Amino acid sequence: MTMFRRSITLISVLAASVGLASSVSAQGATVIQAAGETNAINAYQFLGTAQLRIGQIHGEASVLATLLGAPVPTSGGALLAQTSHTFDLGDGNSFTTLD
Repeated sequence: MTMFRRSITLISVLAASVGLASSVSAQGATVIQAAGETNAINAYQFLGTAQLRIGQIHGEASVLATLLGAPVPTSGGALLAQTSHTFDLGDGNSFTTLD
């Protein structure tokens, strides 16, 4: 299989309670921003790193992006698919998004 690079950008993903920082609580939500690059590890998963901002806290995480369905071409030529992103913060904490 040919390996290729894929950029990920997740802006304004809301996390209800992930226990990652004091600014995150069960009563509220914190905006999470992430940007990074991944490489294909098989036909439907991509592994890489992401730079995160959770509230006012900045850090880096490994990220596993998984296609949850077949990509569908849009009229503009892009491919659209439902995905999940699992961010591993390396300290025993992680969170997953569904996009």
